[in-house]
Amino acid sequence: MTSKIEEQIKQKEEEIQALFDKMESQRQAFVGAATTTILGWYAEKAEEIVVSKPEITKAVGAEALQDLKRRIAQLQEDAAPIRELLEDDRLWWHKKHADQVYSYYGNRAPETLDKPVRRAAGRLAAALERHGYLPTDHHDHNVWREWDSSGNRHPLDAKPYYVYGFPWSGEMQAAIKAYEELHLQAELETSDLTRLQAQKETGEAKAIWDKA
Repeated sequence: MTSKIEEQIKQKEEEIQALFDKMESQRQAFVGAATTTILGWYAEKAEEIVVSKPEITKAVGAEALQDLKRRIAQLQEDAAPIRELLEDDRLWWHKKHADQVYSYYGNRAPETLDKPVRRAAGRLAAALERHGYLPTDHHDHNVWREWDSSGNRHPLDAKPYYVYGFPWSGEMQAAIKAYEELHLQAELETSDLTRLQAQKETGEAKAIWDKA
């Protein structure tokens, strides 16, 4: 009996590892898609804000706008901080089991990944703040800084953060949907593995009792 259970356990572990390999591929797909989306968004969002605030744009002048463009270009040339935020093992169930959620409902991004994506988007804040396009007072509701646990205020040491909903690309959504499906399957398989391991332990204890 023990030998049969051990074979079942080994097979189940191999099945789970195969799922983990697929989950890793989807993680990489998501990180790649999100990085590309966020890098492109920096310039798009900056232009949107500059155009929507003509009084500031006219006041700061061409030299300041050239500086803003240079800073945006520098952000776009450095994808490492974005990848670092999104590759954090704590975000991904196949790396660190926790209570991660990956469901994308309507336009609402999964909470597990929404925060790091918005942190990455918030890197644009410094360049816009420098030329008066964003508030810098942490008491201002619209300042691009993280919220405290109440969700009503920005602590003085809060990190840059895009405080509005970030538009996920189709590629981001497709990758996380595939990951979610694999996650649900892997949870079931892991539960089966736990059951088999417990059954093996019980069988071994019974064998010891019988020999006593």
